[in-house]
Amino acid sequence: MSWLRNIQGQLTELANEVLSEATEEVADPESELQVSKKKCAEAEKELAIEKSRATSLESQVKELEQQVYGANVEMDAISSKYGMMVQARDEEIKKMKIQLEQLNEAGWGNTADEDDFDMKSQQISDLQREVAHWKSLAAGSDGNADTVPRSEMERRLEELRQKKENELTAILEQHAETMNELRESYEERIQSLQQYPASSSTSNTDMLDAVLLEKEELLEEKRKLEEMVKSKSSSHSSDSEKEKPVMVDLSEGADDVFERLRLAEHEVERLQTEKDDRLAQATSEADSLKEQNRELAQAYNDLNEEFENFKRESQAVESRNVDLSERIASLRANLIEYEERYEVCKRENLETVAKLERLSGDFERLRCGIADVQSRRQDTDATMGEEVDKLRNALEESRTERERLRADVQRFQEAVSDIDNELEHLRASNRRLVEENALMAGNMERLHVSGSFWELENFFQREKEEVESLED
Repeated sequence: MSWLRNIQGQLTELANEVLSEATEEVADPESELQVSKKKCAEAEKELAIEKSRATSLESQVKELEQQVYGANVEMDAISSKYGMMVQARDEEIKKMKIQLEQLNEAGWGNTADEDDFDMKSQQISDLQREVAHWKSLAAGSDGNADTVPRSEMERRLEELRQKKENELTAILEQHAETMNELRESYEERIQSLQQYPASSSTSNTDMLDAVLLEKEELLEEKRKLEEMVKSKSSSHSSDSEKEKPVMVDLSEGADDVFERLRLAEHEVERLQTEKDDRLAQATSEADSLKEQNRELAQAYNDLNEEFENFKRESQAVESRNVDLSERIASLRANLIEYEERYEVCKRENLETVAKLERLSGDFERLRCGIADVQSRRQDTDATMGEEVDKLRNALEESRTERERLRADVQRFQEAVSDIDNELEHLRASNRRLVEENALMAGNMERLHVSGSFWELENFFQREKEEVESLED
């Protein structure tokens, strides 16, 4: 703003000098004309300097407009990007909810568990029939131990033990496969949820609650099935213990058979313990998955809150950018108006110079007339009187012209005063713009965002520096 104050001071000094010189009596028109020409040349130089400064200001205004346009384009791109992400996330959530409803309607997982339950019930029935068969053989023997060969009995016991081990192994493998499938399913869902964050915390919470409820129902059904298997195994072991006294009477080699039965029972207990351990491990994994789901839901809520905050901040920044664009447009209009006023001042200055030249010509003619009058005064007094009247009229005209020149100078001084007021208004607008830019920079520092937001902050910092350079 120092250059504006310098221009104001120069214009004021020029107006005061013109006014003081116009009020004084003109002693030497030629010297006054030279002084006026010199001042006119200085005024033209100052006008050229101001034009160059106005051109630089226009270029700076254009650069600021381009920067504001780039910032608006970047903000639009960011908004469209986040809008597309939110839309894709909503569509993915809708698809997952539809799939979950379809699975619930179709009874996902229940059919397989029912088939497993039927198969295990059939296996238990077969084992019970096998035990009944052995009991009938033991009851029908009563001293005829040699009727059934020992090798055949051992073979059947081995087949029974092998069958029981195979069944338990199949049950454990099927249980492990079921738990692995559940774990993989939940991991896939968690990964899909991480790739496509949900748009609203309510829908995410509902979906996670539905998945957790479904998982708890499946675990409850599996626990019931395990309890049924344990009860069947305990009943089978009690039946085996009941038949031990009967088998003791068969032969002396029945001890080996019972020893194998005890070994088989120990093996069954070991397998049952291993199955319980695996079930506990699966339960702990399910709990960890539940905890991960809760953490994921909390992360989704935080992400949604952060996105809403960013959306509000971006809207505020966009509105401030619009205000800044309007301020720049108003400053540009003021600059154009000042240029027009400078042109008016230049034309008035040219008119003043032309008037001074005319006055100089009049004074020159007056001096020549006075010389002629002095040379002709000796000839006739009448002619001298006429010449004196003419000179008096010329002097009156020159006085009239001088008064009109004073009025022009007064009007020029009023125009300078108006320019003064406009410059004060522009100075106040510029100060408000600097304060708003500083406030915007402070707001952008509190956002702590990355990527394009740091670019916006750098843009506003550069804009602040340019405004400070304009002030200097």
